[in-house]
Parts: sequence; C-alpha cells; structure tokens
Amino acid sequence: MLVISSEEKTMINQLTKNMVKLGQILLTIKDQDQTNLSTIKTIYNECQRYRRKQRGPRTKIQHLMKLIECNGYVYRFRRLDNEDVVKDIM
Repeated sequence: MLVISSEEKTMINQLTKNMVKLGQILLTIKDQDQTNLSTIKTIYNECQRYRRKQRGPRTKIQHLMKLIECNGYVYRFRRLDNEDVVKDIM
C-alpha cells in the first residue's frame, strides 16, 4: 500500500474539486516528483475518500438534491406511492 503525503492529498483534493481527470492528476503529481510511486488506483482511492468526506452522512441521491438546491436549480421530483423512494428528478 502506498502512502500519500499530506501535500499530495491536498493537491489531489483540489484537482478533484476542479474536475480534473484522474490520469491528469497522476501526471501532475509525477511531474512534481519523479520518484513518486503513486498509481492510478492510489489516486482513485484518494478521490473517493475526498468525495465521501464532502458528501458526509448523506446518500448519493440526498447529496445530489442538496447540490441542486444550493446551486439554485429549479427542480421537481416524484416519489413512489406510499414510499420514500424518489422515482424521477426533473
């Protein structure tokens, strides 16, 4: 298992926030440190940790609904009858 330094974690999180592709993140890290042994899987795992941290205890759909509201989108949703399951988001 490779250990990512705190500086690299910060860089990965910032690039992930700016929607940079995983391969480009890996190239950026390797450009800065030629001896770096990180792989695309290491970068992917760190990106997933960052996204989970951003989402907090919410499910993916709850997080999506929060982002829709926070960014001022107009939306409607339908639920299945007698259940708390979202059927459509429009």
